[in-house]
Amino acid sequence: MLDNLQDLNNSGWLVVFVDREAELDIMSSLYHRDSAVLFILYGRRRTGKTTLLKKFIEDKTSSIYFLADTQVEQENIKRFRVMASAGLGDRSIDDLSPSWEGLFRYIASFAKRQERKTVIIIDEFQYLVKSNLAIPSLFQRLWDEYLRKSRVMLILCGSLLGMMYKSTLSYQSPLYGRRSGELLMKPMSFYGFRDFFQTDSFEKLLEIYSFTGGVPRYIEEVNEKLSVEENIHNNILAKGSPFLNEPKFILSQEIDAPATYFSILSSIAHGEHKVGGIAKRLEIKVQGLNKYLETLRELDLVARYVPITEKNPHKSKKGLYRIKDNFFRFWFRFVFPNMSHIELGNYELVLENIRRNLGLFCSFVYEDVAPEIVQNYIRTGVISKSFTSFGKWWSKDAEIDLMAMDIHSRNILVGECKWTNQPVSYEEFKKLKSKTLLLQEALPVKNPQITYALFSKKGFSREMISKKSEDLLLFDQNKLL
Repeated sequence: MLDNLQDLNNSGWLVVFVDREAELDIMSSLYHRDSAVLFILYGRRRTGKTTLLKKFIEDKTSSIYFLADTQVEQENIKRFRVMASAGLGDRSIDDLSPSWEGLFRYIASFAKRQERKTVIIIDEFQYLVKSNLAIPSLFQRLWDEYLRKSRVMLILCGSLLGMMYKSTLSYQSPLYGRRSGELLMKPMSFYGFRDFFQTDSFEKLLEIYSFTGGVPRYIEEVNEKLSVEENIHNNILAKGSPFLNEPKFILSQEIDAPATYFSILSSIAHGEHKVGGIAKRLEIKVQGLNKYLETLRELDLVARYVPITEKNPHKSKKGLYRIKDNFFRFWFRFVFPNMSHIELGNYELVLENIRRNLGLFCSFVYEDVAPEIVQNYIRTGVISKSFTSFGKWWSKDAEIDLMAMDIHSRNILVGECKWTNQPVSYEEFKKLKSKTLLLQEALPVKNPQITYALFSKKGFSREMISKKSEDLLLFDQNKLL
């Protein structure tokens, strides 16, 4: 991490708000509406939601930030009263009876007298719902009777994706139809992640990204002066390290019986991506497996991928499941299977396993980053062609790591990623062209304009560079040659 962040910005904004300007702009736009605003912010833990909210209200003269917890409802109400009094600078709130209705009625009246909107933030809203399942109905009534007619922006924020969706966003929720906007806060892109660091070493950055992903909380613990291996040991493996049991904590918060989910995630992390294969490994029926996979998709931990050329993706039988979150993918691949060794302090044995397999693990991460690299060059105008969709393509005979399409302009891009310690040879280009011939039958357009792309960790052979044609893009790590 940058050592002088506090010198650059005493509030720490530079660290946390890397790649978060778009989210802040969305909230600011809603704040400046003439009408009252109900906004839902949700996302998995550690993505920086709370810091985003605190940054948003830094310049707001009338604002309440309240972090709900697992205490009984009445204790949360009392704490909310304290925060409302302090946030609005109105000590008369201290004398109000502790009830949601009385407090919100007063706040609505207070807000009507202000020139600018009063912001009310309830963070970890799902804990209020856990303590009282009628909370969504109660807040719907408070919104309709008091807040909707006042100058307020009510923000409900939560980390438990399943519960937040059911209590605020689903059609069955009493709050459905009241919200002015919603935002699922996801981990940052690779290019946002890079801005946390001073190093220009793409190789080291990608290796760090392979176990942190774009989650700010994980990234903040990385010590850039240490090796990748030392950071893995200090942050994930060692007893007392901050993230040794992170997936256990997150899943136990989200679901009641995590054992089956752990088995599913472990199977996927070890290369089992088909529903049938996962079911066979776990010795359960496919029909029984689907409900667990759907829950993991709702939690934004797992995604189902189909070849980019599929006409009906939802009905495709070629779907493959992958863990989306890099940290979870790393943990279930290297940490979970070795918990006994970790408990015994056999760190070197675990690290040796990581050392042997990290290159292969990073090769898949490189495939995930490759579309961002292409899009970055398109955005800066270096690559003139544009594409409307990015993905992968595979059949029983071939697989292409990166494919992009724009069916209207008939532009097609096909690419391969090589995270190896040898320069990529011209033979790899010939293999890619052969795969593209197999792809032609699946394309939705005839006579496409094909661009080829090769991505390499260690550059390219002299023959490759000397024979490079205009329809071939060569990326040495992330730099276009």
